[in-house]
Amino acid sequence: MVGSGAVGAQDSGDLTAQVERIKGRRAELGERISVLDEEANAAKVHLADLEKRAKTNQSDVDVAQEQVSGANKDVRSYAIKSFTASPGTEMMGGEADPNTALLRRTLLQTARGNREESIDQVRAARSDLATKQSYLDETSKEIAAEK
Repeated sequence: MVGSGAVGAQDSGDLTAQVERIKGRRAELGERISVLDEEANAAKVHLADLEKRAKTNQSDVDVAQEQVSGANKDVRSYAIKSFTASPGTEMMGGEADPNTALLRRTLLQTARGNREESIDQVRAARSDLATKQSYLDETSKEIAAEK
């Protein structure tokens, strides 16, 4: 019976050590779970921010598309007026009065300046649209990478 008491004590010591190892491992896993929970929450917040940014970018793209469309309409309008204007119409006239002729010439130069400005607006609107579209594309890629 003396031998069985020594074996029981050894088994008890082994079990106690095993329990302590399990407790230590459990604490490690608990800490790891906490870290992973924090990382998951941070990822959710980041994703929500990206989705908000994507929504804003999409709105910016929509506005830029409207600006391009409006600028294109202005240019088309000026083009139609210039092609439909001919001598004797409202745009150009064979005025005998030099003051009226000067006034018409000034108005035509102003119209030409407005056309050029409209063309510049189209270019600027298209550039703005391209930039905003690239922001949206980048944000969309980030969202896809996060998911």
